[in-house]
Amino acid sequence: MFILQKNGLFTYVLSEFNKMIPELYATISAPWHIQKEVNSREIIYTTRYGVGGLWNVYGEWLEFDREKIEITEVAKILIQSFNSL
Repeated sequence: MFILQKNGLFTYVLSEFNKMIPELYATISAPWHIQKEVNSREIIYTTRYGVGGLWNVYGEWLEFDREKIEITEVAKILIQSFNSL
């Protein structure tokens, strides 16, 4: 992923994720999911929001911190952040 990012192809992978995540959304049961009967546009916006946030965090770590801290540390930071909401 770092090589893709350095060559300006990181967003290509994001585009592919954006295409497939709404389809995967319906196949996984999770407590935070919206109702399956809900308009597919709502699912698209919900998945874009989630993937976009994680993608930005992952991109930040790849570019600036991958050699300084483990990705598990980033996960801990995010969990602390969510718990403080």
